[in-house]
Amino acid sequence: MTGAYYPVAPARVLDTRSGLGAPKAALGAGKFIDLQATGRGGVPTVGVSAVVLNVTVTSGTASSFLTVYPTGAAKPTTSSINFPKGWTGANSVTTGVGTGGKVRIYNGNGATQVIADVVGFYAADSTVLPQAGPNDSDFYPITPTRWIDTRDGGEGARLGDGDYYQLGFIFDPSVNPYVRAVALNITAVSPTGTGYLSTWNGDESESSFPTTSTLNYTSGHNVPNMAIVPTSPCTAAETWCADENGNLGVKIGVINAVAGGKSTHLIVDLVGAYDNSAPGQGLRFKPITPQRITDTRSGLGYPTALGKGVTGNVTVPDSLTQAYALSTNVTAVTPTANTFLTLWPSGFDRPTASNLNPTPGQIVSNAAVVGLGADNAFNIYNLDGSTNVVVDVNGTFQPLATVGAQAKAKAQARSTSGKGSRSGTAVNGPHRTR
Repeated sequence: MTGAYYPVAPARVLDTRSGLGAPKAALGAGKFIDLQATGRGGVPTVGVSAVVLNVTVTSGTASSFLTVYPTGAAKPTTSSINFPKGWTGANSVTTGVGTGGKVRIYNGNGATQVIADVVGFYAADSTVLPQAGPNDSDFYPITPTRWIDTRDGGEGARLGDGDYYQLGFIFDPSVNPYVRAVALNITAVSPTGTGYLSTWNGDESESSFPTTSTLNYTSGHNVPNMAIVPTSPCTAAETWCADENGNLGVKIGVINAVAGGKSTHLIVDLVGAYDNSAPGQGLRFKPITPQRITDTRSGLGYPTALGKGVTGNVTVPDSLTQAYALSTNVTAVTPTANTFLTLWPSGFDRPTASNLNPTPGQIVSNAAVVGLGADNAFNIYNLDGSTNVVVDVNGTFQPLATVGAQAKAKAQARSTSGKGSRSGTAVNGPHRTR
């Protein structure tokens, strides 16, 4: 079970606006919240090594950052989400759990309201089983693949208020029934107002629609967020979610949950899948003390800011060379132009995908899972202008045998391509809920 992933139905566990999970007050500068992460929101009380949270900030009185880390551990010199004054936005945060099953959320500057939704957890050991059940899943990184872009004529239309898409994911027939979740980078593009997108398992029954948010957007800004989204099996009636031989895949849903006529284009990039078709044969997660491995401002990991059209190559430190993929937080620092960043494994062609969409002068972050090439390195591409880049690592994905011990030999074959194959459009919608 060690390092296996368990998705849960997204559940709100913290909202400082209402007093859920912490006192009813904005989180002040230099202050922290110790959030009870285990025993809530579908997370077991024992056997949990790490949790996956979607953390949202709103009404910040100053530009700031949050650092999320295990309670009882020393505060790392890393960040989990970076935001300007007054910004409402979210980031996916994976963190180890600490003393009493709690995680600490620290705020650097000003005061901000903080919301957190739990979306899944990683097992520490088999003591998780009585509460979590047998659906432990291994992670399979996939070369980032664009699944939908509604700006393209054949891909669909903008999402209006209450509109949603169902997206199908069709892998090998032997794998499809066992895919429990997918790792995605979701981007709202050219929104016409303020709103939010939510993700869920794609089940259209009334009780299944989400009550939590995945991504918050504002007018005219392209906003990404990484999300690990639980799946549900496609049914025989959902012929759009089958390959040419009739093999059914799995689905998720993305809804524009805001009312008031606001709309947005949608981009979804697939970066990985969690399945339990062959337990222990994929990659397992190992949380680490958050560690900064790249900061172009100081020359750490890469010597200079990334210029227009430049691809930087980052070799990981020796402490991370057992990893096949990294769980990271990537921050763009004061870019000089509208741009996007793309991360992918060294030795592969640059994918048609993006991880971060910053605007000039911003300091903004997004979670990213990035595979490593055989040379223990990954690439970062910057489209336009110049920007500094910071990369913090909060955990590694590696074979089960190496999660609890050092491997004796380094395998050169990587699991970063070939797992997922798209069949047809695998897109259904947009539909309307109201």
